[in-house]
Amino acid sequence: PGGMECAITAAQRGAEVELWEKTARLGGLLWAAGGPSFKTDVADYASYLVNKTFRSNVRVRTMKDATAEEILAGRWDKVVMATGAHHKIPPIAGIDGSTVVCAEDVLTGWVRHGRRAVVIGAGLVGCETAARCAQQADSVTVVEALPEILMSVQHCRNNEQALDQLLKDSGIEFITQACVTVIDETPVRDPTIVEGDPAYLGEAVQAADDGQDWPSWRFGY
Repeated sequence: PGGMECAITAAQRGAEVELWEKTARLGGLLWAAGGPSFKTDVADYASYLVNKTFRSNVRVRTMKDATAEEILAGRWDKVVMATGAHHKIPPIAGIDGSTVVCAEDVLTGWVRHGRRAVVIGAGLVGCETAARCAQQADSVTVVEALPEILMSVQHCRNNEQALDQLLKDSGIEFITQACVTVIDETPVRDPTIVEGDPAYLGEAVQAADDGQDWPSWRFGY
């Protein structure tokens, strides 16, 4: 939302503002953050901010990619870079497989997840994605390299307690101090345990589509 906030503030101060957005709608990852049913307040905030942007005399251009040539040709007094966050995809063998999707696509509902889902990473995004999957999936497993879940997250105690309770109520299985090293589509009864490098662990989602063989996933302690 940084780009919208900046545009709104500049327009309120009398500047002539043009906002370029690469995709079809404003809001970026704020829509993913407000995607789950237990975070509708964030989605409401995203809608409010988008509407306020259009009411603030800001010229909005969607599906617009910025190039150096166009920026220089515009002879703008100020250019603000607010390109948002991007996923860091870990270099795990099989990460580009057909059953692997990003958390953002699950949270926004752009992709389906199967009856059994594995979430790689138990940070805030991973845990919220797992809770979202658990609303419809038969089983959800989260694999985390650190000794405990949410260790890399800094937020208020009230939010932490609410999320902890949600995860417990959802019946999610957590495997800590483990690292996913291989994702493949070989049907297996149990995971194959191999040694792995925790540095490879990131926040991505693996989901098995209904009717397909359950892909194996291997991790090391």
